[in-house]
Amino acid sequence: MSKRRILVSAAIGFGAIGVAAPLQAAELIFIGSANATATVSASAACTPLPFRGIVMPQNSSGTSNLGSFTYSHDACTQGATGPVTGTFALDFGGSLLNGAFDGLSVARAGVAGLFDQQFTYNIAGGTGIFDGASGSFVNIGTVDVRGGPPSRLALNFNGLINAPAVPEPASWAMMLIGFGISGAAMRRRGQKVAVTYA
Repeated sequence: MSKRRILVSAAIGFGAIGVAAPLQAAELIFIGSANATATVSASAACTPLPFRGIVMPQNSSGTSNLGSFTYSHDACTQGATGPVTGTFALDFGGSLLNGAFDGLSVARAGVAGLFDQQFTYNIAGGTGIFDGASGSFVNIGTVDVRGGPPSRLALNFNGLINAPAVPEPASWAMMLIGFGISGAAMRRRGQKVAVTYA
């Protein structure tokens, strides 16, 4: 095979890599729900709010249109009613979303021990498929303290996640074809080519 054919084959291979669709960030709709238990105790770390509520991932389970996940948070709160602020993490089995949240908890009229919550979650980043993610979602849920500790949370999420660029399957196919053609051209390059000088 002549050097010219090798170079043309390599150019075609690298050209196939170049025509793959450019990567673009995706805006993902996030709809899910989770159940969790929280431990709440007085904490000076939360001043001026008097209480700290912690949900550990092993004490939660969630499902969503993006897959199953565990939920955790570390929050400062006025108590069963009032402002709530803290940090959160959603773990989708190796891909994590994390950030900060705040909102309110109010007593449900006529039902002692049941409180309605409305929180806004702001995504600060993540790992795995959510590396570099941003966006926000809301929770409209409840916390139930009837029957004593631990507090039982029912969370309902809805919002948008701005996910990082992830190659489409067609882009992967074009890249693999390009690498294959380039590899074949480079392999053939090892064959002896007779060169004559004039």
